[in-house]
Amino acid sequence: MRSLRRSGAWALLYLSLYALDACWPSAAAMMGFALTFLGLSLTLVLLAYAAEAPRRVEVLALMAVWPLSLIAPSPLSALLSGGALLIVGVEAGAWVGRRVQVAGHLWPLALVACAADAWSVASPSGPTQRMLSAPESAWSFASALLLVLPSPGVGLAPILGVADALMVGLLLGAAHALGLSARRLGLGIFLGLMLCLIALLCLARPLPALPFIAVAGVAALGGAARPAFKDLLAALLFCLFFVGLALW
Repeated sequence: MRSLRRSGAWALLYLSLYALDACWPSAAAMMGFALTFLGLSLTLVLLAYAAEAPRRVEVLALMAVWPLSLIAPSPLSALLSGGALLIVGVEAGAWVGRRVQVAGHLWPLALVACAADAWSVASPSGPTQRMLSAPESAWSFASALLLVLPSPGVGLAPILGVADALMVGLLLGAAHALGLSARRLGLGIFLGLMLCLIALLCLARPLPALPFIAVAGVAALGGAARPAFKDLLAALLFCLFFVGLALW
């Protein structure tokens, strides 16, 4: 029942954008993308804020829908598989986040996740970059890990990835479990997504959203998430590892 309510929020966003796309001028495609990104950002943060531990039956039912994204992209497959991916990603992230026991671990976690995601997207040796430059069969699998929405003036377009949903769910799940300000964190995450949108519009090239989400979100917690020096040092060493992979 909870998953049905969350699916309703996704479906409302999707169908609203689908209706707009039918009458949106192609000359205003950039504005349409910004509207889509804004709508998905709001939906993602609100769903993660209210996320609860997923039930096994719900997860299995949702993941049974996910293979639809492996077929040729269509409005129906994107609607069904995207909703499943978003809900499972957010709730799985929240489940992991509730097992974080120390608030000071959030900064190291965020830094390592940023480095890994930046390497995956930007480096020629990264998994995401390899899939994007691979044949169409590999791209179909890569697209199955993306949240695809109708972007007015463009049509179906990938907006965010499942890793972004996982990170948002993880951070807000940890905030709830540790007694931190989930509202403050949620606002930070949303502001990070808006900074990512501005960067996308200015640079006109694909960028990983996860670094914006993680850094802005944890920074919004201020001193409540201050890490221990040894934990921060360990995180920086992991970051150097990913830099080495990128240069190798």
